[in-house]
Amino acid sequence: KKDITESTQMFSVAMAGFGLTQLDKYVGKLQENGYTVAVYNQDIQGKNTTRSLSEIISPGTYFSPDNTSPTNHTMCIWLERSRANKFMPSQITAGISWIDIFTGKTNLSQFTREYNHNPCTYDELERLVAINNPSECILVTNLDGEYLEDIVNYAGISSVKVHKVILDSGSEMAEFADKAQKQNYQQSVCNQYFPTMSSDYLMNIFPTHLLAVQSFIFLLDFIYKQNPSLVYKLSLPTIDNTEDNLRLANHSLQQLNIIDEGRHHGKLKSVGDLLNNCVTVMGQRQFLYNLNNPTTNKKELNMSYDITDVVLTKELWKGYREKLNGIHDLEKLKRKMIIKKITPKDFSVFYNDLMSIISLDKSIKGEEEVLLYVDKVRNKGKRTPASDSIKDLCERLATDLEKNFYLDKCLEINNVSTEYLSSLCIDKLSFIKPGICEEVDSLLEGCVDSRKKLEAISKWLSNKVGSIEKKAKTTTFIKIHETPKTDPVLMGTKRRMTLLKSVLGKESAKKTPLEYEDFSGKVQHFMFKYDDLDYVTMGSNKKDLVVTNPDIRTLTTKIQQAETKLVSATLAYYRGYVEEFVKYQEHFAEIADFVSTIDLLQCKGYIANKYNYCKPTIVSSEKPFFSMKELRHPLIEHLQTKEIYVTNDVCMGKAGDKDGMLLYGTNAVGKTSLIKSIGVNVIMAQAGLYVACSEMEYYPYQSIFTRILGNDNIFKGLSTFEVEMSELCTILKLADEDSLILGDELCSGTESDSALSIFTASLETLHERKSTFLFATHFHEIQKYGEIGELDRMVSKHMEVTYNAQKDLLVYDRKLRDGAGDSMYGLEVCKSLHLPDTFLERAHSIRMKYNKTKRGILSEEGSHFNVKKIGGICEMCREERGTDTHHLQHQKGANMRNSYIGSFHKNHKANLMTLCEGCHYKIHNTDEQHKRIKTSEGYTLECVSGK
Repeated sequence: KKDITESTQMFSVAMAGFGLTQLDKYVGKLQENGYTVAVYNQDIQGKNTTRSLSEIISPGTYFSPDNTSPTNHTMCIWLERSRANKFMPSQITAGISWIDIFTGKTNLSQFTREYNHNPCTYDELERLVAINNPSECILVTNLDGEYLEDIVNYAGISSVKVHKVILDSGSEMAEFADKAQKQNYQQSVCNQYFPTMSSDYLMNIFPTHLLAVQSFIFLLDFIYKQNPSLVYKLSLPTIDNTEDNLRLANHSLQQLNIIDEGRHHGKLKSVGDLLNNCVTVMGQRQFLYNLNNPTTNKKELNMSYDITDVVLTKELWKGYREKLNGIHDLEKLKRKMIIKKITPKDFSVFYNDLMSIISLDKSIKGEEEVLLYVDKVRNKGKRTPASDSIKDLCERLATDLEKNFYLDKCLEINNVSTEYLSSLCIDKLSFIKPGICEEVDSLLEGCVDSRKKLEAISKWLSNKVGSIEKKAKTTTFIKIHETPKTDPVLMGTKRRMTLLKSVLGKESAKKTPLEYEDFSGKVQHFMFKYDDLDYVTMGSNKKDLVVTNPDIRTLTTKIQQAETKLVSATLAYYRGYVEEFVKYQEHFAEIADFVSTIDLLQCKGYIANKYNYCKPTIVSSEKPFFSMKELRHPLIEHLQTKEIYVTNDVCMGKAGDKDGMLLYGTNAVGKTSLIKSIGVNVIMAQAGLYVACSEMEYYPYQSIFTRILGNDNIFKGLSTFEVEMSELCTILKLADEDSLILGDELCSGTESDSALSIFTASLETLHERKSTFLFATHFHEIQKYGEIGELDRMVSKHMEVTYNAQKDLLVYDRKLRDGAGDSMYGLEVCKSLHLPDTFLERAHSIRMKYNKTKRGILSEEGSHFNVKKIGGICEMCREERGTDTHHLQHQKGANMRNSYIGSFHKNHKANLMTLCEGCHYKIHNTDEQHKRIKTSEGYTLECVSGK
């Protein structure tokens, strides 16, 4: 405020801000809250400077060096509805493009559906949004605004920032969208951002991806206006080709918990998080892509299984994990280099990464199978095989870095702004090696010589004070004091300056010879005149004085000017070096691909060993099928620690076997878990992973459809029945003999007569199409329907629950049994739940009052076999305190390699039992082995072997 009046001067004027070095920190906080930030740079140091717009930062264009996320996508979705005519019904086409600003990778996708305003119309859009999780999203459409709000919800778009552009609305962004539809603008934009791309490339995309191209053009222009550097040297757009991919419809990724929905935390929040044990960010990024985009390519799948077998059998994953540890994200580093945000520290870290990668490359040389596999992956899609080895590429880059920089000094420099470099001492600033830049060498020599001269003066003056100040702990009484924007000065306390003035006043001579060692190491001499010294205060500092004279002022001004020039010259050379180093960007890409390939290999071997997974076998068949022995759910077996996971054998779709199954059973018996375990393991197998079975044979599916309850958060505003019918409509339209359909409680949202009719008709349709299908249901009535009886390739099964009359409890067997089971199991549940809650709570309090042991559970320690197994009362006699941990199924039966007993680890919490010494002796004397089973009154033991 320039015109501060006398009345306002008594108040302080509040201002807010932060240091330049904290820009990324505070921009990040603003981004998280959806703000768009404009950054202006000061053009020159000094008064009356001007400021220029540097960049506009929004959530999708924020390139944070500290962000540990593998990706940061900005997505543009172009939706156009066409009106119905006599040739076709109304349709909606979606053209989608997205750019990962961390890696510079770009993608296009497009699909057309018959227009129905319901969630399943946008199923493919929802899949792309869920996989890529864009930070910022732009929607361009000719639909009305109210429909657009529904689509945001249907597609699960939860980006930090969402822009909505209604075509022909007259807004500025709508005008840009209108230009993006014109071919001359499209060609001009592509020529600007992809100068090496041939016009044929774009023309080949137009016929099938017109809206996707329009979307991409709009997105490029949007990002360019935010920050031009982010669209520099992007990768050519990849078409999202689903030809070889397993189609995951009806929100299968969410319904099967393959991807995280943001509801849970930790390693067990999704199947993807559990399985993704890649060491590097590049590997993690590729693993998630493969898992979310399973393939139907049998050759690639078999190649993946075979190389995993090699890595697992020879335990190569152990060494690979060790060598991969500490390697940084080279794809993001490449992007930092291209957009000129790379720092000397990045180069130093990159050099260390190159050394690690050379070591990693050396470790695979003796493994022929791995070497052959890596070469196949490396040369996939290339017209000519790669001529240089990974070792050659790494050494070429490392040599270039070593030649130009002191990499140990580079490690300390994580900012290349003029302000930051000006704050560094000469030693730290001189990270460019001598002989590389003549201007830097010359300026550095001048800076060093002038500073050595000033140090010699400081030392001489300090010695003069020291001749009187005998008892001081220091000998540097007159110090060189400096700040980044001012000349250095010679400063000391008032008392010591008084001593100095007194000593020099007694000197008869008025000048003295001094010497210093120059930049080259030679001793130089000069005369220091001290008869005209002044002792002045500096700013608001009242404790110290500055000693100076014309010679000292000339010298300090020379130092400041020389160091300013040195910073400018150093920065100019560094920026030029970065520009030149960009020529190696293809090397970056090849090295990054190599690292991610090895990381994927070790991850596949690691999870196969850690979780006791098996190698799937692809068997030729006329249609897809699966046969799984001792099937488990990868996630639930780790979430459920109170009982050993009960495995099941399931075979469906195989020649001579059944295509469909109706699955019955009471709630909590495990029907949904079984259904999900089938879907998850099929996806794992078709992602090239080992699976959670003891044996699996299959032939790849082309599509998976799911309808599983508990995932309706993306269907706000629709009833359960509307959701079910919307998803059923998609299944009935698209399912064929190459499809796997998994359903849980279909038609649970309407009255029984309609539900039975719809369900029966659906089963008939899927049976006729020879699809593989499995539905959990409580509809025992349809077992009497003649239509159901005629479905000869469909079978009814149930998961058994038995009522123990003697103990008055339910026993959850969880095993798959033939037939629909007892239709009256609801009454059996009621029999075992006849005691009121108040009574049970009172009994519990009395038991706690008279319990023999006074130890609380917080006083107990975890077992040395498994820290999750907490000690306490003996679980057999319920009287003595437990001192031992017993394995229900004995350790001697465990696999020597990974300590598994069949499908579970010997130290699984559910296989451990706390016993007192006496009970432990008794149970071992019987040589019996047990397992825990769930009943309606908790868990009990069942004998599985013994004398």
